[in-house]
Amino acid sequence: MDDNEFSFINLEFIFTGSKPEAAADVHAVLAEHRLVGFIDGARSREHATEVLAELATLNDARDPVLCQIGPEDALVQGPRLTELAHNLKAASGARFVLINGEELDGPVPGEEQLGQYAPDAQLFQGATLKVSDLTLSPRLEGNTFTVFRNLAGLTVLPSNPLEEPNISRSSRPYLTLTRSGSVLTASIHSKGPLRPQLLPDHVSYQIDLERMRILQASTGSDAQLLLHAMDEWNDGVYADDYEIVDQLLAAGPAREEAKSILRAPRSANNLKRFLTLHGYDPRSIDFLSGAPVPEDAREIHVHGVLNSIRVTFEEFEREATGLMGLLSRTGWSPRALISSSVAVLAAGAIANRAMKTSPSLSRIPKPLRRGLMFFWYSDGVYYLARGVKEALEPKLQKAMSS
Repeated sequence: MDDNEFSFINLEFIFTGSKPEAAADVHAVLAEHRLVGFIDGARSREHATEVLAELATLNDARDPVLCQIGPEDALVQGPRLTELAHNLKAASGARFVLINGEELDGPVPGEEQLGQYAPDAQLFQGATLKVSDLTLSPRLEGNTFTVFRNLAGLTVLPSNPLEEPNISRSSRPYLTLTRSGSVLTASIHSKGPLRPQLLPDHVSYQIDLERMRILQASTGSDAQLLLHAMDEWNDGVYADDYEIVDQLLAAGPAREEAKSILRAPRSANNLKRFLTLHGYDPRSIDFLSGAPVPEDAREIHVHGVLNSIRVTFEEFEREATGLMGLLSRTGWSPRALISSSVAVLAAGAIANRAMKTSPSLSRIPKPLRRGLMFFWYSDGVYYLARGVKEALEPKLQKAMSS
């Protein structure tokens, strides 16, 4: 049979409550009927456990004919889906079975019935990545960032995933790793030329660590060829992926190996090698699976918008080097902070008067002048307050302890 004769259908088995053995139960039922396809790892929800199966069919009709593995791993015609679906539901013990998203016997269960999914785990990493890129991300309420450095640069693990982190272009390229149940998604974001918003700016590698074939098939058999075609369809590598790899890696063996990994079957070892080729730490995968972080890791707590602004400013100062380190007074003593702030405020008053009285400077539009002076005075007031605070802290602590 030709691969083009086949189609695929998704069956989602939903069990009530926590059921760690759900994927194994679904596998046993589907294997008993010698069906062709794959089973993904189970996904936990508050009140349910879900298992998705992808089955090969002989057509894409509303009631398709299922494909089975026959003698010598040949592909044979099986029963129609409707003939078998209720048996699969009863044998597996599932409360619901969804066929391409539609419930077999009634309405699709809602979130209020099934509950929310277990939270994702997330990691960011990059040689030029900054903590301040992440602490001002949208929808940041009550988050703790675990931060440490290694040979790959900065690694950050937020306690709650960030939906759309606003990471500056100067901090690219960087890695995002996300784990949803048994699914790992690695996205390496490029610093390449600006692209239209509809085009991706990253290359992704996704793998379900618990995905398995319903039945194995001998090499070269019709069943094995169809399973391989289903794998390729699921992996979905596009021309854009190769283009972004070209931006991330210089021409040479590493670039070619990275492209060959994208073409190869998905595996955890291939993912680790893919990360290594791009300069990232392959152990990052283990950190998302509960492996202990380095002892020198520190935690940053963020609560609310105002607190996130303060934390971001503190992290910006910590990370600042060169001219930016000078402007942010990194490592300055309280006396130096106070003296410099007084000088900044005095210079601001002189500059403001000059812009009002000088014929040439008075041409500056009033809104622009006000904005400039706002930031000028804000800088002086902030570092003056910080200098006073740091100068008084030892005295206050001494007074409280006595």
